[in-house]
Amino acid sequence: MEKITYLLGAGASANTIPVVGDMHQRITEVVGILESYKYPDNCSNVQPNRYSLFPDNLKSENATLLDIITELKWLLNEAEKYYSIDTLARKYYLTDDDISYERLKKCLIFYFTLEQFVFFESGIKNNNYNFEKNKIDKRYDSFISVIANKERYSLKLNTNIKILTWNYDIQFELSLKRFLKKEIQGLKSKYQILPPLYFRDEKIEHLHKKDEFSLIKLNGNAIFTTATSNENSFQTIFDAYHNQNYAEDRLLGILLDEWKNFDFHNNSACRFLNFAWEGKPDFIGRKYEAYPNLLIEAEKIASETNILVVIGYSFPIFNREMDNRLFKTMPNLKKVYVQDKDPDIIKSTMENAFEIFQKTESSATSGGGYNKEPIVKFHLTNNTNQFVIPYELFQD
Repeated sequence: MEKITYLLGAGASANTIPVVGDMHQRITEVVGILESYKYPDNCSNVQPNRYSLFPDNLKSENATLLDIITELKWLLNEAEKYYSIDTLARKYYLTDDDISYERLKKCLIFYFTLEQFVFFESGIKNNNYNFEKNKIDKRYDSFISVIANKERYSLKLNTNIKILTWNYDIQFELSLKRFLKKEIQGLKSKYQILPPLYFRDEKIEHLHKKDEFSLIKLNGNAIFTTATSNENSFQTIFDAYHNQNYAEDRLLGILLDEWKNFDFHNNSACRFLNFAWEGKPDFIGRKYEAYPNLLIEAEKIASETNILVVIGYSFPIFNREMDNRLFKTMPNLKKVYVQDKDPDIIKSTMENAFEIFQKTESSATSGGGYNKEPIVKFHLTNNTNQFVIPYELFQD
């Protein structure tokens, strides 16, 4: 059976996390919503604009809320001059601005956690911005239901499928939680979703079994472990409050408490959110120590790939070096499915950027001549309602 690798970009989670072009507008919208929760200044007897997050300790929570708003506004202001937040992070890396670099990561971790933990519906609809908000992108549920088989008290995911993703989110894990009542770290361990949420003595290559399903996050995780986590327990707030049907204001209060009690300086959260250049020897910031080995495992997956499925990924310049490493280790690649709103643009980028898609082979014509045909064939689709499932998945 063919070895199928999915390569995911921001478009694969676009129904929950906005793509790069909408990120600035969405964070601006979220800041506006957060500001509507603020307790009025110098008005101790006046009710807050929305709900009381923690009535007995409102001023303390308000200070935390103001701190978060300040940080997100800082990020918006800093990123305004750049194409993306990744571009800004790259600038901090090149200028050795470690303080701002870590501050940016802290903002991203909070923002990505917020978008997946608290449901703030998007109220803006115009020609340039039309973000439909879901807590979990429903396409993951459909995808998992297709690639999963039932086994005693659990699910087994198709062993011929591997996933490489550049996304920080935990959409896949949250979707799996709908099928299996396990904590996120338990799901990561069972299904080889790397990196984990904590440091381990074992080497990545010892944890990663090539004959099983696996998902490697090339940019790591933008996720809190809870403030009460310790070396024996690595719960996330998604685990601790998974079965609680709390209202929006209560969930926000929980997240504010998380921010307030979380020690970013000593905790590993920022280390597990990595950018592509952090695998380089010259990167001296705090990072997941096994990150370079994680990239090596991704190359091993690439080396066995016959069919590649690219979903919502535009091959940005900053990832180009790592993407090139992956494609150089794909000698067995025969076909690429591209799923995007503009798949022709993605195909053109791939053909121009990576040598493997420029290679051709001769084929005989009916007139006795020869044509030059690309070795790797493309199949393009702009239908983004469900993730593409290659027909090869069901061929013996």
